[in-house]
Amino acid sequence: MTFKELYPKFVSGVPIKRKLWRGYWKCDKNENNVTIFTKEGRVLSLTETEDIIGTLSHTLSEDWEIATNDNCDIEVK
Repeated sequence: MTFKELYPKFVSGVPIKRKLWRGYWKCDKNENNVTIFTKEGRVLSLTETEDIIGTLSHTLSEDWEIATNDNCDIEVK
C-alpha cells in the first residue's frame, strides 16, 4: 500500500511500517507527534531522527502495511 492509502488509519493511531522494516511508526494526534519504534527497541520522535529528510522520504514508498506483532521484531502497542 502507499502511505497515502494508510494515512487515515495512521493519524487515528494505527501503527504502520514498511514491509522490510521490523519496527514501526505510530502517530499520536493528541500529542501532535510521530513516534518511531525501531527493531532494536529504541523509541524516538520523528523530529529526533538524524536525517529527518531521509526519514520522511520513506512516505514515498509503496510497500506500507499495518504493523502487527507478527510482522515486527518488537511488541506493537
